[in-house]
Parts: sequence; structure tokens; C-alpha cells
Amino acid sequence: MLAKARQRIERAGWRNIELIRDDAARLEQVKDPADATVSAWCLGIVHDLPAALDRLLNATRAGGSVAIMDFVKSQPDHGPLKPLYPLYRRLLIAAGIDAPEDLDNERLAERWQEGRASLCAQLENMTEEPYLWGAGLQMHGCR
Repeated sequence: MLAKARQRIERAGWRNIELIRDDAARLEQVKDPADATVSAWCLGIVHDLPAALDRLLNATRAGGSVAIMDFVKSQPDHGPLKPLYPLYRRLLIAAGIDAPEDLDNERLAERWQEGRASLCAQLENMTEEPYLWGAGLQMHGCR
């Protein structure tokens, strides 16, 4: 993802964007608050979601934007992917991409229910938009 983002930044000639790869719960490479922070598909597997969300918010300046896109459930509620989920789950575990606890639907939904409540309490103009038949959620707000 970072390589593709770098290509897009170079093509567009943007000079005000810095990409980093870091532990989401620590963000040790972030020294000064950013104007905006974006997290795509990483917070759902962070073991300490509250710490990661707090750090993300602290890494964003007051008045800055926060955007998060993640899986809030490990399986869709409905739609064409629902019957394929058991096979998909087995493949993810067999390939070592996810651990069984990362794919625990109830656990993930509960963690994100708490995470969303925390974000709503700390962000202004919080918006949420589901995708992938309820398994994913895009969230945005201003700190």
C-alpha cells in the first residue's frame, strides 16, 4: 500500500504528505501532530485498540481530520460473500495471514463498538459509512 501511495504522491507532485510504516498502537515515528491521519485496514488486528485509537488521535493536531477504514466484523451480515466466509476464514488461517482470534466475529464487533464510541466522544462531525455488507466501516471526523 505504501509503494502505491508513494507512486500516487509522485505522479500528483504532492510535497506535503509523509508516509510512515509504524506500530499503530505506538506511532513512534510521529513526532509532531499531523494535519490529517488515515488508517486503512490495520486497527482491527491491533491487540490494544483503545491505545491505538488514542495514539492516532494524539498524532492529529486539534482541528485536523481523522479517517479510518477497517473491518468491524470478520464476516458480512448478508450478501454474496456471506456463504463463502467459512472457506475464506480457513484460507486466512492456513496461510498465516490471520489468527483465529483475529477472525472472531463477536470479539471484533465488540472491540469496534467500544472503539466507535470512543471516536464519537472525541471527534467532531463523526460520520460512518458501512461497506462490504456490514463487515467494513469507514469513519471520519475532526479532532
